[in-house]
Amino acid sequence: MSRARALIVPNVEEFGIAAVEAQAAGRPVLAPDAGGTRETVIDGVTGVLYPAGNCDALAEAMRHEDFARFDPQVIRHHALGFRPEVFRSRLIAEVARVSGLGLDLEPPVLTSEPSPEPAAAAAV
Repeated sequence: MSRARALIVPNVEEFGIAAVEAQAAGRPVLAPDAGGTRETVIDGVTGVLYPAGNCDALAEAMRHEDFARFDPQVIRHHALGFRPEVFRSRLIAEVARVSGLGLDLEPPVLTSEPSPEPAAAAAV
């Protein structure tokens, strides 16, 4: 994926793990502005969002967008926010907040490197 010009997501997905994986590889994403990609792609920074269901807008972006303008390091850094340990930490903090348990949790530390083993993410 790291050699691709961009990942094209033609349909609306609940989360869209492929879009996050492409960003982890430093590649921009072209996706509908709906569903999970609305949450995982930053329009103009980590990819391009087009109006969902608008095939002409998708074709236009494919034809005219300069995907080389996107900074792979910025894209990779954004993808780090979707690592399992970050998700776990944020989930615990939110549960503590809404339950009133008041657990003191350290905020996740973001590094420039993603988790070393993709299989570890599946074990969450």
